[in-house]
Amino acid sequence: MLLTILAWFSSSASQFLFPGLALTTLSLTFMLASRVPLLEAWFNGLEKMYLAHKFTAFLSILLLTLYNFSMGGLWGSHLAAQFGNIAIYIFISIVLVAYLGQYIQYEAWRWIH
Repeated sequence: MLLTILAWFSSSASQFLFPGLALTTLSLTFMLASRVPLLEAWFNGLEKMYLAHKFTAFLSILLLTLYNFSMGGLWGSHLAAQFGNIAIYIFISIVLVAYLGQYIQYEAWRWIH
């Protein structure tokens, strides 16, 4: 089964799988941050919902990074690839600041996050 999973991820289908899952988890991250009462009830509290928010943000970064590596030698605009890399690095830095929020002042964390 592990070989099947590895074969699936190494195929060209991963070029569509990673960005699709990354976009889905990123959308879920934003939905969880909206503090909708219905979602809060589904997660049995705001703290559990924010824990899921942190997890989906981390999963989004992981999937975007895997997608970035899987795009290796594809054709396309060099400028678009540079902008994509810059966007991923900015997103990674924002999530890292959010995870390191307990070590910086709240005002700085809130402005960045």
